[in-house]
Amino acid sequence: MPASVRIVDPDEIPEWDQLLEGFPASTFFHSREWASILRSTYGFQPRYLLLGTVAEPRALLPLMRVDSWLTGRRGVGLPFSDECAPLSVDDASLHEIVDEARRLALKDQWRYLEIRGGLQTLKGVRPSTVFHGHELPLIRDEKLLFKGLESSARRAVRKAIADGVEVAVHHSEDAMAEFLHLLAQTRKRHGVPQQPDAFFRNIFKTMIRERKGCIVIARRDRRPISAGLFLEHGKRALYKFGGSDLRFQQYRGNNLVMWKAISDYASRGFTSFDFGRTSLGNEGLRSFKRSWGANERTISYFRQDCRSSSWTTVADRSSNRLTPLFRNLPVPVSRVIGALLYRHVA
Repeated sequence: MPASVRIVDPDEIPEWDQLLEGFPASTFFHSREWASILRSTYGFQPRYLLLGTVAEPRALLPLMRVDSWLTGRRGVGLPFSDECAPLSVDDASLHEIVDEARRLALKDQWRYLEIRGGLQTLKGVRPSTVFHGHELPLIRDEKLLFKGLESSARRAVRKAIADGVEVAVHHSEDAMAEFLHLLAQTRKRHGVPQQPDAFFRNIFKTMIRERKGCIVIARRDRRPISAGLFLEHGKRALYKFGGSDLRFQQYRGNNLVMWKAISDYASRGFTSFDFGRTSLGNEGLRSFKRSWGANERTISYFRQDCRSSSWTTVADRSSNRLTPLFRNLPVPVSRVIGALLYRHVA
């Protein structure tokens, strides 16, 4: 690599937060905390590329090396991240750091290099998979913020309150346990195994307990019926996971959880609320996110096959032939399978 580009590890750079401040587009997925969670849970090795210096960065490309006997060795930026685009001060710097990532992939004998967002301006590069993204600008005026919601969202929030649903923000282990119980039910309905318990323990220890995120739980008659897990980076909030008990869907707990998080972050001076990615075919979830007044954008992933040096297309794996199987498996069995498989499918 040229002297101006080097491989760095966020844990070994005390000034990492200051480095990210030089890139206004940085998100939670660029943070030191997320890198630590991924490494602690799955053993992935950071291969972040930095162009320039820590004091004067020109570009940053987060990558993790995934070594798997099942799916091979590859570089992903970053695993289990909705979007983690390269950060750069100009197109020339972006070109340079992506070229270095491609050279690293060849040298390290990766099967492929995957970059999640940010390469739309590069010539000859085509997306491998495309998703919807939704982000809501936040304002402190709660009445005006509520007025900006679609009528369906406003009605759902009012109905939840009228039906006696109560909602609160939490940072405790008990709240995490309640959230995981609801999440397991939701993952089962969607036919997706749950990620390892260690993943959520690390999120709790690194983010929730440190008040860098929160768990919002809606209850009716003291019974948890819906919950969401939210993470923070600077003045930007992120909705990462949600779970609910389908038996109480008519009480609109999901809507009250989301409104509580949005209004709470707005009152604390946060400037944006990110709803994460949505598969193109999931019109129900897309409509739900748009109902909050969020702006819609396209999130594009890019994958280069290192054997052919070509940019390839990949099917969205949100639903596949194993979905019916996981819908019928007991939750404890699904958790065991998830613990075994997730590090291989990053």
